[in-house]
Amino acid sequence: MKRSILNGNQHIASCGETETLSGCAPSAELAACITNGQDRATNPLAQTCLSNAPKEKLQPRCDAVQRPLGGFREAFAAETMKGARTAARKTALLAPLPLCLLGLMSSGLVTGGHGPGGVGFNTYGWCWWYTLLLPVAIALISAGVANIDARQKFHGIMSAPMRPRSVWNAKAAYAFALIVASNLIVALVSSTIWLLGGSAAGPAASVCMTVLLSAASLWTIPAGLFLTTRFGKLCGIAVPLLVQLAGGIACYSNSLWWLLPPAAAMRLCSPFAGVAPSGVPLVPGEAFGVIDVSWFAALFIAIAIGALLVAFGSAWFEKQEVR
Repeated sequence: MKRSILNGNQHIASCGETETLSGCAPSAELAACITNGQDRATNPLAQTCLSNAPKEKLQPRCDAVQRPLGGFREAFAAETMKGARTAARKTALLAPLPLCLLGLMSSGLVTGGHGPGGVGFNTYGWCWWYTLLLPVAIALISAGVANIDARQKFHGIMSAPMRPRSVWNAKAAYAFALIVASNLIVALVSSTIWLLGGSAAGPAASVCMTVLLSAASLWTIPAGLFLTTRFGKLCGIAVPLLVQLAGGIACYSNSLWWLLPPAAAMRLCSPFAGVAPSGVPLVPGEAFGVIDVSWFAALFIAIAIGALLVAFGSAWFEKQEVR
C-alpha cells in the first residue's frame, strides 16, 4: 500500500480500492513519518506511526455536502416526461374530438343547415362539452396524473431529491395544463368554423371561454389528486365527477349558484356561447346571458376554492411517507 499527501488531501491506494479523506487536515506526525513513494509494508517506521496515530485524526472532520432538493421546475419537468405516453395526455387530446365533430355537423358548413332549433357549434360543441364531457375528461386526467406514482406507492417520489410539496404542485400544474389544452382544441375548432362562415363562437369568445372553463374547473384537480392518492383511482374519478355533474345540473339555475364552483363551471360561459347550460339558445335579457356582480363573484370564488384546495393538498402531501 502506498500513501501520499497531496495538497492537503490524504489518498490511500490499495489493490483497486481507494480511500479518500478530502477537506480534512492531515496529521502532522503522520506526514512526518510517511514520505511520498515509500511502501508501508517495508517501512517499520510508517507501520508504527500509523498504528500509534490517534484514530480521530484519520477521520474526516468536515460535513458532507448535500445536494439541494429540486423545486417546482424540476418536478414539473419530471411530470411532463412521465406523462408523455400516459392515458391522461391521450384523454386531453382525444376527449374534445367527438363533440367538435358533432358541432361541425351542426354549424352549417357541412350539411348546409343547423341543428334542431337553429343551434350551431355553440350548443353541440361548446355547451355539451363543458356541461357533460369536460367533467369526465378532468376526472380522468386528474386521476391519471396521480396514479402514475400512486400505483408504485410513491416510492420513486419519496426517494427522489424533490420536495414533496413541489411534486404535488407540479402534478396539479401538469393536470391543469392538460385541461387547458383540451379547451384550446375546442376553441381552435370553433374559431376555424367561425372564420369559414359557420355558426360558432369567434376567436375572442373562444379564448374567453377557455380561460373561464379552466379557472372554474380548478377545484376538481386537487380533489381528484387527493382522492386517487388516498383511496384509489376509482374514487378519484367517481367522486369529483358526480359532484360536478350533480351539483352543477341541480344548482346552475339557483339564486345561489355563484357560491358553488360546479354550478359556476356550467354557467360562466353562457354569455359568450349564447346558450343556456341546458343548450337552449338565449333570448335577449335572459339571466344566463348577463355579466353582473354575481358572475364575477362566482369566478372569484371558484378560483379561490381551487387555489385553497391545491395549497391544502400540498401541505398534506408534504407530511406523507412511503407506505
